[in-house]
Amino acid sequence: MVKIIREGAYYQEGRIMKESQSHITLDRKALAVKNTISHAIVSAHNEATRLDPALRFDVVVCDPACFADVIRAAEAAKIGEFPVPCIAVDEKGEAEALGVSAAKRFGGVYVPKDTFSAGEYVRTSVAMTNDLILSSFPLSVGAIGAMAMRGGGGEILDVLFSERVETERPEVVAVYLKGKLHQGVGPVDVALAVKRASDSACSFMSGRILEFIGPGIARLTQETRNAIDTCFADMGCLATVWETDDRTDEYFRTVGRTDAFYRLSPKQPAYYDGAILVDLGTVEPMIGLGGTVLSVRELLDEPKELFARATVHGELPGLKLVGKTFPVGGVELRGQGDYETLARMAEFLRGKKAAPVSVHPDSEPVRRALERGGYLEVFSSCDAEALVVGEAVLMDACTAAATAIAGKLSTAIDAEYPRRVRKYRHNARQTEKKISDFTGSPKKVKLDWGDGDPAPMCGPLPNALLLKVVLSGDTPFAEASDVIREHGLPMGTTCGKLMVYSDLPRYDDDFRAALSLRARGVLAVLSKEYGNMLSACIDWGMVPFVSVKAEQIKEGYLYVNGLRAAVEQGTPIEAKFLGTEKTLTLELPVMPEVAHAWLILGGRIRARGGEQ
Repeated sequence: MVKIIREGAYYQEGRIMKESQSHITLDRKALAVKNTISHAIVSAHNEATRLDPALRFDVVVCDPACFADVIRAAEAAKIGEFPVPCIAVDEKGEAEALGVSAAKRFGGVYVPKDTFSAGEYVRTSVAMTNDLILSSFPLSVGAIGAMAMRGGGGEILDVLFSERVETERPEVVAVYLKGKLHQGVGPVDVALAVKRASDSACSFMSGRILEFIGPGIARLTQETRNAIDTCFADMGCLATVWETDDRTDEYFRTVGRTDAFYRLSPKQPAYYDGAILVDLGTVEPMIGLGGTVLSVRELLDEPKELFARATVHGELPGLKLVGKTFPVGGVELRGQGDYETLARMAEFLRGKKAAPVSVHPDSEPVRRALERGGYLEVFSSCDAEALVVGEAVLMDACTAAATAIAGKLSTAIDAEYPRRVRKYRHNARQTEKKISDFTGSPKKVKLDWGDGDPAPMCGPLPNALLLKVVLSGDTPFAEASDVIREHGLPMGTTCGKLMVYSDLPRYDDDFRAALSLRARGVLAVLSKEYGNMLSACIDWGMVPFVSVKAEQIKEGYLYVNGLRAAVEQGTPIEAKFLGTEKTLTLELPVMPEVAHAWLILGGRIRARGGEQ
């Protein structure tokens, strides 16, 4: 079904061969490395003169939380206008006031709730073949020939400051598709089959670009390709990109963007850092249960043992084993909301006695097209006991439909599916009126923070600093003036908190974590090491100290004098514990010289704004 090649591989004469079995010389290999689609896109966006790339991006896409952080930083740094389209997709309606005002203020785009899913909007309205997109969440645009990489608030802010995002040279893995999918087998089955093989090969996809090539692509509709690609967005790969063809061109024409298409295919021979070989004709219905991937056939053959293994880390809501079957009273499908999937699912369900099936179309235009085609009426709402597909339980829409008809977990592998559905007619005119698109035309408006607040920026680095040692950033510091008087410190001494970590946590977004600390009055951080958090601390003007004794420090007050000179020169500084004879040597971590200057100015964001 799926085979992994864990060594270098060549794509030549329409097939994949291992590097060890080829006769390609080293000089030809150096050329073959440059023949992949991925290399062409990365090279076109690379502005570095060294080996590892420094990338510029064509588009930035944010979720509401990241967007709010970025807007706080952009306002503090006095950005006048976004240099590239910055799109905030608010699927849950969490930041409408800020989103609309920020789109006007900086010339961005705000996509409100109940209009588009993020992937659907970017594919149909924004991304072009060969684009490189930076997103704060997993985003699927690979099947139309664009690449989306994930980045945190810091990387997104770099792009909005017209700076480049530095990264290591990404490894590229070929996903070679051949054959044709059977009736009743769909996109999620393909993705789960590949995930199962990748997991058994030590997370083979993780951190790599997946490049989909091969003759099997031509036998997949464009929406099926989009649906497969969407599944891979959440599987830990760095990015995905596919060959494009006439079907991709037709897709862009359908959504009214005839200038967005460019034909992509690797030159041959092309060198890859590994390969995943997928015979689509051998893929069978699959199911993901809380991280465990099985074929439905395997689960039904050995239900008790395999289900017990899958639920060892917790229950799977809506799926229970009764005897040797998995009865289901309804199915709610979250995700898989493209037109083709839902239309085919509706035709399969139509006229059959089935448990209720609830779906969520990817966009308002898709919902209206389903309604016009008479497909939406087939679906209905489910009760709280329904099987929710798309979270702890993953299965393809084909399997979900067959399960609803059977009233128990089942597959549609031998069922007759409708050969055709009504052609999708994309009409987004009414929906586009709800979207705040001010790309390239910012207006002088005041930001509406709603329930949020602007960023609390640091001023220039003081020479003397009184720090309350805390293990939680919420510890109050209301008695600062009393401490200053009690210990005879200079009036006007800057006061703040020193956040102490024995082991620095790993955050999903260090930029957001640092902003949260700064908002709670933290002016300095102490840890044994920093990793990626170092850059975020410098962004928000928090002085990063290091000490091997970090885990021994509990509570109290530290007085630091001569701080500006120590930061400027990168030298250790002695801090005094007030009320005791104890002192603590604080050192600065290794960091670029420019970082010292940024800290003296109050942080990189403040320095970018030109404040002295």
